[in-house]
Amino acid sequence: MQQCLLSLGGSMNAVLTRKRKLQQDSCIIIDSQSPILDTISICSNTSESKNNGILSHVRKSIKVARKEIEKFFVSLDLSRHCSFSAYIDQIEKYHSSLLLPSTDDNNDPETIQLSLPPGMINLGATCYLNSQIQCLTQNIAFQRGVLSWRNKNVKSSNTLSHQSLSSESGINAALYHLQDLLANLQHTPNDTIDTTNFASSLNLLESEMQDPNEFSRLLLDRMMDLCPELKDLLKNIFEGVISYETKCKCCKNIRSRRETFMELTLPIPENTQSASSKKKSKSKYNNIFSIKECLKEYLKIENLHSENQYYCETCNTKRDAHRKVSFVSLPPILQIQLSRYVFDVQRNVKRKRMDEAKLPEILNIESDGNIKEYILCGVLHHMGTSAYGGHYIAEGMDWTTGIWFEFNDKDVRILEKGPTGKEEKKIVIDNDATNGGKKRYKGSSDAYSMFYVERKFLRREVKQEVKRRASNELKDDAIIENVMHEREKEYQKILK
Repeated sequence: MQQCLLSLGGSMNAVLTRKRKLQQDSCIIIDSQSPILDTISICSNTSESKNNGILSHVRKSIKVARKEIEKFFVSLDLSRHCSFSAYIDQIEKYHSSLLLPSTDDNNDPETIQLSLPPGMINLGATCYLNSQIQCLTQNIAFQRGVLSWRNKNVKSSNTLSHQSLSSESGINAALYHLQDLLANLQHTPNDTIDTTNFASSLNLLESEMQDPNEFSRLLLDRMMDLCPELKDLLKNIFEGVISYETKCKCCKNIRSRRETFMELTLPIPENTQSASSKKKSKSKYNNIFSIKECLKEYLKIENLHSENQYYCETCNTKRDAHRKVSFVSLPPILQIQLSRYVFDVQRNVKRKRMDEAKLPEILNIESDGNIKEYILCGVLHHMGTSAYGGHYIAEGMDWTTGIWFEFNDKDVRILEKGPTGKEEKKIVIDNDATNGGKKRYKGSSDAYSMFYVERKFLRREVKQEVKRRASNELKDDAIIENVMHEREKEYQKILK
């Protein structure tokens, strides 16, 4: 692998060797006291130079500690394929090619300069679209697979809008613009992406809020139905199989059935605190639970009795029964959605459960007698207390560095401590006097949907992606090459 990691070439080398005359307008300064960073400040000249307007929209740079990337490198056991020095060298060269050459050369051997991912414009109420697309962009397997798709019927983008997603031409239009989005999110010179064309191709009402998971489910379903070339891709990375076994308590007959899934919707466990202790403790905090508890609740044996009796075909009548749920196979990328929205019968409205979720970074799940280890790589958060409104943001991990970012429409920032609600030993003090000032673990009341990636799959994809970047395979893709060419033209224009 070490011999395969070639240096990045291309016409950007000509730009990189030019005399660097730019001021620090586009440079992001990092406080080196933090393990990753503590503060980010965009430097600007006091005088309004002609470059200020141009530089305000270009990709920004960030400096992170090499040791943080090394921790990720070691955790994935990538040393079996290459040395860390070779790995970090390719990461640095790749990100250098994305950034505008400036006077802000990184001379600190303890840090590495990375490009800050671009944000996305909110067209009105399209935060749900932005957050889901940002998570899918970090998904190297999805991104590479969609960009490799070729539509022979598309010759112009002028007619690729306002068509039904249920038609082949409609999904072709959506995929054309999705490819453009994915390529730009990875390689554009700009710090912000416009999603107007993509939203128009999906016939989305820009002022209407949607559920990001329902949006994603519809899009992926249409892709699988109408694009045979992408069906295998999506099934191979997202699809799992569940087994349901129902055993009649009377005749002991067992009936089983299997069902495929693209995402898991997990119940939020009820507060195990007793009614009497709830009364005594009037803490302002909500129930706190772990995703591990949600899985346990989902897989627990269900007793079917009373009005919920099971119709046994052997007994030819309804009987009490046990129902067991188990995983026959698990996908490489497991999307978990929490049942945060519940129907309030008394009020006759839907409400959001504000229970705090603790998100384990590592999740071990049994499937067909084997244990699979998953790593948390993305989180969608619903901000707000109402089930009928609010705002969606995404937190995603860059698969090649292990660095986490928050994507809030146009605003993107690094998360030095990782995802919000990450399960850890850190505790906070509950100063509520009625709760006796007890210590408690902090969770996220907004975590709504999580992406977990199987460790072996993540290792393989990261290894392939770094090799692909190093050998200049990116330029073999016409869509990516066009975006890279536009980036080089833009940077050359600014450098003049």
